Amino acid sequence: MGRFWGTYLLAAFFTLPLLGKPLKVKGAVLDLDITKQKRAVTDAQLEEAVLEAARSLISYYGRFPVKRLTVEVLPNSRQPDGLFGQAFSGKRVTLYVGKDVSAEQLKRNWILVHEMFHLGFPDIEDEKHDWIGEGASTYLEGIARVRSGNLTPEALWADNLPGFA
Repeated sequence: MGRFWGTYLLAAFFTLPLLGKPLKVKGAVLDLDITKQKRAVTDAQLEEAVLEAARSLISYYGRFPVKRLTVEVLPNSRQPDGLFGQAFSGKRVTLYVGKDVSAEQLKRNWILVHEMFHLGFPDIEDEKHDWIGEGASTYLEGIARVRSGNLTPEALWADNLPGFA
């Protein structure tokens, strides 16, 4: 192996997320990978947020919708005080966490539940109909969070009623 490739592989190794621990939930194992970064929330708080999101889905489906999922936590360099998420083909959910996100923001956030709800629907390739997965995830995440006790019914209605007008 040449000097370039050795240096490249070494650099890649040190920038990869730590291989996290597997989290067992009803019907599944979630492999939590947290990238090291300076941030206001701890790894334990991130782990609890992932478990709480999984409990919300379980409260709706009766079990987690897939047998195994990788949940990776990456820095959100665009918004130091923001959260953003993405789901990838039923195998991975990525949560981008800003360095200034507070424990309370993380605890009350809907993004992980929303992204995990995508796991319960098939990917629709047809652009004319792909709205259904996004719409269902948006609608169901609030219901699941109320069922699991993470959101009050009053807060759910207050969040959703303006969209019906």
